[in-house]
Amino acid sequence: MTMHRGHSQRGTAFAYIGIAMFALVGFTGLAVDLGRGYVIKANLSKAVDAAALAAARGIGEGESAARALANNIFNVNFPNGYLGVTSVQNPPQIAFSDASDQSSVITVSSRAVMPTTFMQIAGFAELGIAAQSQATRRLVDLSFVVDRSNSLASDFDQVKAAAEQFVSYFDAD
Repeated sequence: MTMHRGHSQRGTAFAYIGIAMFALVGFTGLAVDLGRGYVIKANLSKAVDAAALAAARGIGEGESAARALANNIFNVNFPNGYLGVTSVQNPPQIAFSDASDQSSVITVSSRAVMPTTFMQIAGFAELGIAAQSQATRRLVDLSFVVDRSNSLASDFDQVKAAAEQFVSYFDAD
């Protein structure tokens, strides 16, 4: 007794391999492009954080000086073309505001556009990445105890100048 198959099954393996390859390339692209996007997001966040801290440190010299310092720090931490990024908001957006307790609040944000490699097959040509950071610089209360006894009577002008210089590190006024 012989068995007859109704249809030929030759070539079905190629169809399955083709479907599997499409899925495999899609998942590979997802892993590669999203992995690269995560690294860019981490470094963009690092650059924005560093810029916010630099602006907070330099706010005592005025907003323009703080802005310039923040831009320099951002550029050092996130250079143009980093990992293939084609577009980055540089200089980053920097906003200064005062909180209710008179402290200075600095908000720094930036965006980057990363072109994809494998995900273009699925129709995603680029990936938008954004980061924002906020730093607060609180007012400093300083108290001095200065010896005005006869032992420092001849050097009191130097003590006064040194105290004024020390205070100027915290407040230019």
